[in-house]
Amino acid sequence: MLVVAGLAWGAWTTRAILDLRRAPAPFVKVQLGGLVADYVRAQARSATPPDQMGAQTQAFMKLLDAALAREAHAGRVVLVSEAVAGGSVPDITESVRREVYGRMPPPRTGAEGGTEARMRAWLAQNGGSDGAGH
Repeated sequence: MLVVAGLAWGAWTTRAILDLRRAPAPFVKVQLGGLVADYVRAQARSATPPDQMGAQTQAFMKLLDAALAREAHAGRVVLVSEAVAGGSVPDITESVRREVYGRMPPPRTGAEGGTEARMRAWLAQNGGSDGAGH
């Protein structure tokens, strides 16, 4: 009886160890600040009316939060990339970006009617600099 119990315990332990080796990386990182900054920058350069920008940005943030929550529910610990000092933590930024933009396309930049163009025009009229030395 003791031998059978020892064999059963050994089989269970071996299976548990092999399952751990096949498990996804427990820690992953995402460049959260970069994702948000890229979206905000694209939104500022878009031709989106200001009254719609807030709603679109809120929808983007909800999708981003949902994508990160799915990673956490899959058993991964999601770290902000700025918090990772070293090591080989897998970066999931691009997969998160694809997931979010697959559900909500990025803002399209407006040719001459975007916020950036209006700001440049205002600065030119009021004697300000456009940040590029012009």
